[in-house]
Amino acid sequence: MKAPFILRLAASILLGVSLLFGGASLATAQNPFLKEQAPRVIKKIEITGNTTTKEYVLRRELGFQEGDVYDDDALNDAWFRLEQLNFIAYVDIQVERNGPGEVVLKIQVEEDNRFDWRPYLRWERRFDWLYGLSGQMINFRGRAESLWARAYAGHKQHLSLGWQNPWILGRTHLGVGVSAYYERYRFVYLPFRFEDAGGSVDLWHALTKNLKAESNYTYRGVKISNSGSSLADGSITDPYLRAGLDYDSRDLRYYPSHGVHARAMATLGALGSGDLSSYSYFDLSLAGYQAVPHLGILASRVSYRGTGDSLPVYERSYLGGPDNIRGVDFSSVRGDENFLATIELRRPVFLVPLREGRAVGLGFHAFVDWGTAWEAAQSIGDADMRHSGGIGLHLNLNTYNLRFEWAFSDHDGNSFIFADRFTF
Repeated sequence: MKAPFILRLAASILLGVSLLFGGASLATAQNPFLKEQAPRVIKKIEITGNTTTKEYVLRRELGFQEGDVYDDDALNDAWFRLEQLNFIAYVDIQVERNGPGEVVLKIQVEEDNRFDWRPYLRWERRFDWLYGLSGQMINFRGRAESLWARAYAGHKQHLSLGWQNPWILGRTHLGVGVSAYYERYRFVYLPFRFEDAGGSVDLWHALTKNLKAESNYTYRGVKISNSGSSLADGSITDPYLRAGLDYDSRDLRYYPSHGVHARAMATLGALGSGDLSSYSYFDLSLAGYQAVPHLGILASRVSYRGTGDSLPVYERSYLGGPDNIRGVDFSSVRGDENFLATIELRRPVFLVPLREGRAVGLGFHAFVDWGTAWEAAQSIGDADMRHSGGIGLHLNLNTYNLRFEWAFSDHDGNSFIFADRFTF
């Protein structure tokens, strides 16, 4: 009697389990939202608010299209790229799940002012006071192109016009720029007066998110006068070609807290010129940034220029001053080749990141610089390595980085330094 009862009980349990899991399977089959979430496909992308900008210009920044699998991280990256466009003021992306396994993306943008005019007022130790005007028309023809013009006077007269498109030829992501310029100036540390005029074509291509290839061809004519030597005076043509790689993973361009910026560029000069012997040189530079707990941001850089040729006077290295070896007399270290290194500890009091790598902030820093320059026929061992160190205060205002520094050099003693641009 007991055996049949046990069998019936076991059968009842098995039947209940079967109904429970079978019912759950049936319910799952009937209700797909109870399944483990499967990959969703982007069914449609709707873009609104672009009254001027061509829709394909915005779509190429997304990194995905209809039919691709939806990904939250990819969407965040797309929002950031759209937000960083200098002709887009606002971006909002809504994700709508209209059916099982698919989403619709609704992207609303607000376009920014297309004209940007700014007064130009600057003091540079190299040229003294400069003043003028710069202007730019962004998103020309709604294709992310820009037209720009700069004109300033003072101890340096400058006029330049240019056009660029950051992305042509579809998915190749090839950038192109064309410009023309005229300059007339005198260096404060040389007796020469220069006139420099020419035109250039720039090409660049994004190989990866952080790595791009660059090239530039410039045809220029240089006139040198008042040099004190009739052999040095005169007009020459000096077309040159420059090409290289640029890797940039910095979080901010003008005051990074982490990342790396590395460049390798080669220059071939006096190409086809009958006035000047051909020359070549290469530049290598590496800068790194790392946040240090309780201390601030450790920033460092190292750069090197190498050449086997004697370079024209306007291509030589001039070290010393606020841009490189602080505390050393301005441009007192000269040569065809050079080496430069810096270690700097930055302590921001506050820092507010802005668009396009800009920032507003205030902070303090301590630094050590060292470097030297030497002639092409010499080696670095023949050069006099210069050292300096000091402390300072920096104020970040958009693209400006005002620096007020006290420095001590092993050759030139104490000095107070002011600079108004970001150096590395």
